[in-house]
Amino acid sequence: MIRALAVSPSREVTGAEQSLLNVAPFLDSAGVRVTLAAPAGGAFEARWRDRGLDFRTLEFPVRRGMRSVDGRQMHGPVELVRTLWRSVRAVYGLTKVVRDTDADLIHSNLLMTHLDCAVAGRITRTPSVLELHEIVAPGLGRWALGVAIRLSDSAIAISDVSRDQVPSWARRKVAVIPQCVDLARFTGVEPSAAWRARLAASPRCPIVAAVGRIDPEKGLHVLVEAVARVRAGGVPLQLALVGSPGTDDGAYLASLVRMGNEILGDAMRVVPHVDDVAGVLSSVDVLACPSPLEPFGMILLEAQVCRVPVVACRSGGPGEFIEHEETGILVVPGDPDDLAGALRRLLDDEGLREKIRKAGEERVRGSYIAPVRARRMVSLYHRIAG
Repeated sequence: MIRALAVSPSREVTGAEQSLLNVAPFLDSAGVRVTLAAPAGGAFEARWRDRGLDFRTLEFPVRRGMRSVDGRQMHGPVELVRTLWRSVRAVYGLTKVVRDTDADLIHSNLLMTHLDCAVAGRITRTPSVLELHEIVAPGLGRWALGVAIRLSDSAIAISDVSRDQVPSWARRKVAVIPQCVDLARFTGVEPSAAWRARLAASPRCPIVAAVGRIDPEKGLHVLVEAVARVRAGGVPLQLALVGSPGTDDGAYLASLVRMGNEILGDAMRVVPHVDDVAGVLSSVDVLACPSPLEPFGMILLEAQVCRVPVVACRSGGPGEFIEHEETGILVVPGDPDDLAGALRRLLDDEGLREKIRKAGEERVRGSYIAPVRARRMVSLYHRIAG
């Protein structure tokens, strides 16, 4: 039995946290007992404990990283010094938990804890694995990521694009293990009239949804413009944005609401983050992911297993597992006209919709399920932890 300590600074559950929740029970059945070390009192702890898994409270000091939220500006030297001191405190707390749990391996699940876990692993002589869920802006941030990976024993990239961001001098330690779906969460879920009524002012009309964080890098303004173009062509398409700000302070959401009010009126609704993702996905007609550089796009897999046709950008992770016009439709990043055309095609062509539904579901069930990903992670764990 390998005792793995999974480390996260998150209280709530978004994609990276759900990824860990998906595989943890299957790791356990394969001989890897995972304890989660994370801040207490949130949905992440509750859902982790619901699976019968061990939890240790670990509070992390707030750190802003090297750049501003939009990635455009470096923080000043005072903030960088504060970040360094807070990182020292984080490593100190983490090393105590590693020793208290007698962990055989440390698994860092988010960018902010990668260097913490790599250093704590060196101090405690415990192998460390860093899982790469984010795309880091070019420059000093990627150099720091490379340093963390070199200090660690291995890294897991969720896609080729997340691996290829790593500096070449650290890339040899990175293994690509794509995301997965926990089929149990989506089995037996039927379309819901109640959900459609919550997602759209006109629930009998077709609904396209975007589900996940509402942050600038998600490109949701392009989707708003695309839906307006579809509606201008006479199709009464409804838009549902389901989620809440993650890294952003809410300014982007406010701008989307203003934009929606101006060009969509009551044809756009915003629904804050929900746990019933399966209920939402099963009740919409199309799932869109307009992010121009999505590291992977697990929500796309979840939509596909719910037999919902998907539209995503050609760039980033989605282009690695979506086959154009077979398991989904791929569009030019940042192009509302191309996105509008893809939405119109799906809404107008019932044969294409059904082909994409069927092929998408089959692809996910064959290659992107939790037991498959867990087996690959267990093999990596055994290689570095013995």
